[in-house]
Amino acid sequence: GLDNVRQFHRTLHGEVERSRRYGTEVGLVMIDIDNFKSVNDTYGHQTGDVVLREVGRIVRESSREIDTPARYGGEELVMILPETDVEGAFQLAERVRLEIERLAVPTSDGGELRLTASFGVATQPGQGADARELVEAADAALYEAKAGGKNRTVRGTRVGLA
Repeated sequence: GLDNVRQFHRTLHGEVERSRRYGTEVGLVMIDIDNFKSVNDTYGHQTGDVVLREVGRIVRESSREIDTPARYGGEELVMILPETDVEGAFQLAERVRLEIERLAVPTSDGGELRLTASFGVATQPGQGADARELVEAADAALYEAKAGGKNRTVRGTRVGLA
């Protein structure tokens, strides 16, 4: 399964400390399933749960051994990507986004539901920001992705660098 939000924060804090110590980068991808509320409203919570499971599976299967995929709450998921620069994190997010776009979830009326998701990507350089700022940067990028029309990936600015 995926880590919960408490495990996520503990892991992120540790990875940010490690990246500081060794001068590496850590990437963070925040994922929000587009229009998830209308999935629950239209097809019911059972279909909503299937959507979350399927998206979670894609996120998990797209993760390397050293990555940490987690539920962040509601319809949000996150991926902690140690030793990953912003370009690497962006490319992974795009792969996951396209994979979600290909997903077809069966609905109770015999049809199938197509999904999209929005992604915010940020990295923490070896010196500088803490875990909180990294989450804020990825969250701001995610907000921009949703405001820009959804179903896209937006890179945040590199936190902690002037």
